[in-house]
Amino acid sequence: SYTLGSHAPFLPAVSEAELLEASALACEPNPADSMERVIVEHCAEHGVDVAGLHSEWQLLHDYDFDTVGRHMSHVWKHRDGQRSCIVAKGALEGIVEHCEFAPGEREKAFEANVELAARGMRVLAVAGRFADGESAFTGTRAEDERSLRLFGLLGFHSMRVTQMVTRYGWINERAGPFQWRRRDDTATVKSPESG
Repeated sequence: SYTLGSHAPFLPAVSEAELLEASALACEPNPADSMERVIVEHCAEHGVDVAGLHSEWQLLHDYDFDTVGRHMSHVWKHRDGQRSCIVAKGALEGIVEHCEFAPGEREKAFEANVELAARGMRVLAVAGRFADGESAFTGTRAEDERSLRLFGLLGFHSMRVTQMVTRYGWINERAGPFQWRRRDDTATVKSPESG
């Protein structure tokens, strides 16, 4: 399982609260996936009224996880009928294929991604686009997912890896974001041979 250890808005115009609201809308309304539950819980812990969001926004289109681009997205219509949005989350490499960037922004996004990954985190990107009315979204995934803006990055810690390295640090060391290994400086314990 995971904990959400970092949420960082990417664009100066995106506040922390807006990133967290977008992150909640990028999840299923009733998440079954453990990572989505962690996102929703994290958003609630940081002041986002997730139930209130779902009462204000109606889900129009639910685009399932794309195994090639490693992302998913949701199109929402605000209850006032005047606004709509699409919010996507997934691997940065897949999300950026649908985003528009100012000069230098794409490189900065990958640098931030590498920085979080170097801290042992699994990283998800959150992007979206807001529009007036609902006619901006057609129900055709390729059209709806165009011209997104990267809102920010979410960094997750694997609780099991952290536990194995922290609790048993005398014998284990981190071997990557989602792995640990026996330290090189410990004696190898052999199990008794059968026979």
